[in-house]
Amino acid sequence: MSWPKFVCPPQIWSNLFTLLSIIVLQDLNQVTEESEKQQHQPEEVLVNRKPKFPTRYHELLQPLQPATTLPVRAVVPTRARVVNTHLQSELSRARGLDVEAFLRLHGENVDVNAYDSDLGQTALHSACGAGDLEAARALVKYGADLSLTNRDGFSALHLAAFSGNSELLSYLFKSLRM
Repeated sequence: MSWPKFVCPPQIWSNLFTLLSIIVLQDLNQVTEESEKQQHQPEEVLVNRKPKFPTRYHELLQPLQPATTLPVRAVVPTRARVVNTHLQSELSRARGLDVEAFLRLHGENVDVNAYDSDLGQTALHSACGAGDLEAARALVKYGADLSLTNRDGFSALHLAAFSGNSELLSYLFKSLRM
């Protein structure tokens, strides 16, 4: 079987060719526009966008890093002190004027800068956290170090500020300057 021959005048071929070239050029333009759009769009980077804290306020409430604590002077003991552990635990529980009387009686047998094993803080930290001005005065008088921090990184000044006792905070600032 043979196919019939189509005979087309040259003008039709010319029009057909023009039409086909227009269609091809339009397709080419669409393809180049799409590729240009893809080039100008930044690549999608997968990043965990979940914030660490719900708000900036919550982030600022976090405790200070250890690098931001007050400078600690190196304390070199001149002699080994014998500390009575029972009296030491009583010191951390004493409040108000009892602290000064307690230190007057047992000052040689206790260390005012010793850390409590339960809370990781000194007697001064406990007094400042409770807002106890009289206990803090007695402890500073007997050599409590204001630059020591508890295990959370808070100094006595931080705890006094948290307690809301402005007189205690003022006293500690004055003691720092001395």
